[in-house]
Amino acid sequence: MKFKRDFVYKGRRCIVIEMKQLGNYCNGYIELKPYEISKNYDDYKIKADEMTYLGDLRNVEGLDIKGINFIGFDSIHYWNDQHPESKTANYVANTCKDVVKEMRSLKFKIRVLGWLIILPFHLLSKRWKK
Repeated sequence: MKFKRDFVYKGRRCIVIEMKQLGNYCNGYIELKPYEISKNYDDYKIKADEMTYLGDLRNVEGLDIKGINFIGFDSIHYWNDQHPESKTANYVANTCKDVVKEMRSLKFKIRVLGWLIILPFHLLSKRWKK
């Protein structure tokens, strides 16, 4: 793992890491706000790329990112093999920006905030049943 880029786009921290375990490819990670945390990356339903990671990046050398959770994607799929440019740091950084744009959309905010609205009622209903 080799840190390639760390930038902020529209208020979200984006990280690009170069991976060499199975060839040359990059992974992209986008900061999640504390109110957006879920237990599964599939909950976010991001269309810009297939999300394959949810969590922190504490094991990346050279980054001070304690207490920040990220959603992320990689570029080691069949489609990426057919489009080698999609494995580059530039391409992955631009995809991170596309993910951020999607996360800023109203649909994404409604999905995330919907859980915040439902969760307190669910917790209260359990408490009242006791």
